[in-house]
Amino acid sequence: MPPILGHIVYGRIFDVYGIALANASVALTHFTITPTLSTTSDANGDYRVSLSGLNSQWSKGDNINIKASKTAEGTKTVTTIIQGEGGQRVNITLDETSDLSYLGTDDTKRHNLFFTLPTHYDGEKVTRLRPFPVQTEDVFEKYRATDEDVAGTTQYFGFTDRFGNWYIQQYNTTAGSFRYTKGSSDYTTNWINRATLSYDYFNNTF
Repeated sequence: MPPILGHIVYGRIFDVYGIALANASVALTHFTITPTLSTTSDANGDYRVSLSGLNSQWSKGDNINIKASKTAEGTKTVTTIIQGEGGQRVNITLDETSDLSYLGTDDTKRHNLFFTLPTHYDGEKVTRLRPFPVQTEDVFEKYRATDEDVAGTTQYFGFTDRFGNWYIQQYNTTAGSFRYTKGSSDYTTNWINRATLSYDYFNNTF
């Protein structure tokens, strides 16, 4: 098969949300011939790689890989076939991935790490779409128990955080129901007036 001369591989790189991605690295590799051809997507997410000028020319029908990646965004490798003279468009949408991964090891292989960087939890990678839980603070975790009133069938539990935010939980022992109210200041007064406050379901309060 004759070599391809002046063939252009071009397209647009998109992030995991389908938005055109600037400054993504793009690398074309032949299955059997070196070298790698590299470029970077422009401000519109577009890339353009010419196959001309190679010492060992690639030919029509050859398989090539196109890998697009960007730190903190994701990566994707697609395989395509050189179609012929002229050019061909290959758009790529990145798959999300952690920027740091690691291999399993055994007792004969040891690695020294001098920092802590969580990359997995619950057996899955930490990604932008699946963040580590500490990035989304649990409502109950930032509060601490402050007061309780368990004298009657309607009981109250007060919670505050270190910034002065608070919520009061109302528990009806007869109905077995929980309702909530919250605020960002003057907890003391609201606790005193707890029986007259308006309470609602958790999803309507937080």
